[in-house]
Amino acid sequence: MNDNELNNLIEKYKNGTCSDDEKKSLDAYLNSFQTSNLIWNEKELGKEKLVRDEIFEKIENRLAAIDRIQHKQFSKSSYIIKIAASSVLLFVLGYFVFNLIDTKKENNVAEIKWHEKTTRIGEKSTITFLDGTKITLNADSKLKYSNMSIEGKREVYLDGEAYFEVSPNKELPFIVHSGGLSTKVLGTKFNVKAFDAENEIVVSLVEGRVTINSNSNEKTLSSKQQLTYDTKTGKEKISSFNFEEVIGWKENVLVFNNVSLEKALVKIERAYGVKFELTDESIKRLRINANFENESLWTIVKVIKSATKLEYMTISDNDTVSKIIFYRKK
Repeated sequence: MNDNELNNLIEKYKNGTCSDDEKKSLDAYLNSFQTSNLIWNEKELGKEKLVRDEIFEKIENRLAAIDRIQHKQFSKSSYIIKIAASSVLLFVLGYFVFNLIDTKKENNVAEIKWHEKTTRIGEKSTITFLDGTKITLNADSKLKYSNMSIEGKREVYLDGEAYFEVSPNKELPFIVHSGGLSTKVLGTKFNVKAFDAENEIVVSLVEGRVTINSNSNEKTLSSKQQLTYDTKTGKEKISSFNFEEVIGWKENVLVFNNVSLEKALVKIERAYGVKFELTDESIKRLRINANFENESLWTIVKVIKSATKLEYMTISDNDTVSKIIFYRKK
C-alpha cells in the first residue's frame, strides 16, 4: 500500500465512508506493524518503553498540528491511535531516529579520549594499536592519538619523527597530520619527519602507496619514493631516497652522505641526548661522510674530530656530559 492509498483510507475511515472491504484492508495493513519481526536494539535506541512513550507523545502533537483541533486522550492500543500512528509514523520515526543518531554521535564524541606520547632527546618509544598498527616514535617527538576511529578514520597528529607500520583496513584510512601536510594510507610502511624547528617535512614511503595533501594539492607516492615539503615556500619535491639514511635511526644506524656538520649533529644530538655547539658559522658548513651503527657517542665524536680537524671540549652537569663544543684549534 502506497502513501496515497493509505491516506485515502484513513480519510474515509474518519468520515465514516469506508466499506467493509476497505476496513479489512486498512486493519490488515495496520496490524502488520505490530507483527513485525524487527528486534529492538536497546543499546542503540534506548529503553523500549521510554521510546514508545516519546513516539506516542510526538504522534499526538503531530495530529493536533495537522487537524488544528484538540485531541482527546486515547488508549495507546485503541484503533484510532493505530490509524493516527500509521499516518504519521514515517514522519515521527524519521524525526526521532535522526535525533537519536545525532545524540549518539555527540555521545561518541564525548567518549573519545586523546592520548599524547612524548619522547626526550636520546629516547625512542613504540606504540601498538589494537588493530596491529605499530608506530615507532623517534627522539624529541610528540604523537597525539585517540582511543578509537573518528568518523570512519584513524587519525594521529605528529610533531617530530615517526615510522609507521599501518595495518590494512580499506574501511578505515589512516591519516597522519604533520604541520601543513596530511598523509593518508590504507595500510603501508612509511616514515614522516616533521620537526617544528625545521623548515621541511619529509614523507618517505617504504612500501605501498600514500596520498599526501598540502594546501589543497594532492600527491601520490609509490614505493621507495620520498616527498620533501618546504614549509616556508610551500614547494614540493618528489625523489628516491636511501633507506638507511632516512630510517636507520630505528635500529641506531646513522648515515651521513655529504651532509653539513650542523645537520649531522642535530641527528646525533637526538639519538644520544647530548647537546652540541659549534663556535663559528664556517664550522657549520663543513661536510661529512660517515656511517655509524650502534656506535658509542665518543666513537662518533672522535670520528668527527678526525674528519674535520676540529677540537672539542665537554661541559658536564652532575658528572654527566651535557654539551660538547667543537672549535677550531688556534
